[in-house]
Formats: sequence, structure tokens, C-alpha cells
Amino acid sequence: MDIKISEDKKRLFAKNIWAIPNKLLLQREIEQRFNEETDNSDFIKIFDRVWEKHLKRSIEKSELCDFDFVRSKISSNSLIHADSKQEHRTFRVKELDLDFIVQLNTKSSNNPELTQIW
Repeated sequence: MDIKISEDKKRLFAKNIWAIPNKLLLQREIEQRFNEETDNSDFIKIFDRVWEKHLKRSIEKSELCDFDFVRSKISSNSLIHADSKQEHRTFRVKELDLDFIVQLNTKSSNNPELTQIW
């Protein structure tokens, strides 16, 4: 599965602990996350490293989940970003004891686009 991810989404996910928990980051990346001088390109590099090391293979092996499951697992604040018309998958990064749900837009092209991580 070749998943598309926009640079804007990479920056957003890398900046926010709700998408990329600190457990997935190196110490210097955690420090960069909170440094106002961190460049957007640094956030993209952080996301790309986490993507390759932890998320990509996990998403490729992930299980489909229905929207009721998504609603039951994410916060009420996050529900505004959940789209019942998109595909949802769940997976666990076992070595770090982290559970994730991802939202993929599968309608726009042959390659799904990652639109959310919870």
C-alpha cells in the first residue's frame, strides 16, 4: 500500500503529541517539538523517520475498523476531524505499547491519503 501524506499533514502530525506520541521520538526530536525556532523542514524529517521506523509497516498490516469503533476510542475534541466516509484502520506498535487509529481517504486516487492519526 503506497500511502500519500502531504507535507502539511507531516508537519501537523510531527508537532502534535496526539498524533505522534513522545515515545516514538528521539530525545532531540522531543526538544525540537517544543522549540519555537524549529523549522518546518525539521518537522517533516521527524515525521518521515517515525513513518519509516514505526508507522508505515504497521499501517500496511493494520485491520479495518468501523466508524463506531473510531467514535468509541477517540476524544470528543477529535471527533470533529473524523469522517465516516473515509477508511479507518487500527494497529498497535507492540514494542512501545501504543495503539493507533488512522483515517485514510481512499476516494481521491489509487493511493490512499493519510488524513488523521489518533
